[in-house]
Amino acid sequence: AIKLYQKAVELENSVAQFDLAYIYIYGKDAEKNYNIAFELAKKLTKKEYSAGVNMLGYCYDGGIGTNIDELKAFELYQRAADLGNSNGINNLGCCYENGIVVDDKQMAFELYQKAADLGNASGMNNLGCCYKNGIIVDADKEMAFKLYQKAAKLGNDFAQYNLALMYENGDGIEKNTNSQEIYNWLINNQNNSNSVYLLGYFNYNGIEINIDMQKAFELYQKAAELENDVAQFELANMYIDGEGTDLDYDKAFKIINKLAKKECPCAIVLLGYCYEKGIGTDINEQKAIELYQKGADLGSSSGINNLGCCYNNGIGTEVNMKKAFELYKKAAKLGNDFAQYNLALMYENGDGTENDMNQAIYWYEKSAEQGDPDAQNKL
Repeated sequence: AIKLYQKAVELENSVAQFDLAYIYIYGKDAEKNYNIAFELAKKLTKKEYSAGVNMLGYCYDGGIGTNIDELKAFELYQRAADLGNSNGINNLGCCYENGIVVDDKQMAFELYQKAADLGNASGMNNLGCCYKNGIIVDADKEMAFKLYQKAAKLGNDFAQYNLALMYENGDGIEKNTNSQEIYNWLINNQNNSNSVYLLGYFNYNGIEINIDMQKAFELYQKAAELENDVAQFELANMYIDGEGTDLDYDKAFKIINKLAKKECPCAIVLLGYCYEKGIGTDINEQKAIELYQKGADLGSSSGINNLGCCYNNGIGTEVNMKKAFELYKKAAKLGNDFAQYNLALMYENGDGTENDMNQAIYWYEKSAEQGDPDAQNKL
């Protein structure tokens, strides 16, 4: 197939040039070759081939065959969008949402809507995120669910993941709504790492199937081998807890250490936990608190809570109840059930703050609602 593409490329066939560049970027049916992909994208851009223009923007965006240049990427996404390319429209929206060159959430929303109207699955997923998180529009989880569902059926792996989380968490949707349909879809679409991971998630949580930890482990392992970050994180946890496999702290530490290097907040926090408890490595409380701080700086509620625990118990630092209270409160407001319990306990005992049983009960209830057994026992 590659030889046929190469022959068509030599004849200046634009479709073949695009397909070959795609193959070289993602390593499908050939080894990755970013330099050739970049050169092909440049050729297509000179022809005003819209998909090629968008691809060249993607190359500058991700440093594929060239240095990262966000301004150049933005300009090329704009150019592709002007040519009517739906991926270019969606990617331009991402630039506006994330403040690349210009921060304009309203423009991002409008571009996602336009891409979605053109049938672009990524645009649908991103539009769903806007509705779920109340970006520009009022939060509408039912609309978000519909958009994720539509994009998921088109094969968008991010939408598949977002959809599964929504119905599993009951975010404005009755639990098990369309869960059988989603499960059946996953069974028949094990063609990317996210769908493999999600099937593992169904097996782990017993969604539309009996809980099967061994099967979940196998699926997480398969997705992890495909470089799925979420699957790698869950796989490490299964090694730590001995779920679906034997306890293996060394493997867990190795996976988490690698994932933390990608600046994944949850992995950074779990790596801190490994250093705190000596999981797959020697205990190093100073390293643990540094990693919790890093996770907290990246917005991880678990990192913020664990940092609070360090100040509460003098792990890697001196005891500072006031600081612990502030951190628990911050993580509790972000919805962390452990922090909510810890905050309630501090209100109950008057640690780091004045005794306040009304606040204690309030936060115990918040934690208990999320299934925290300690909070449930307190009530």
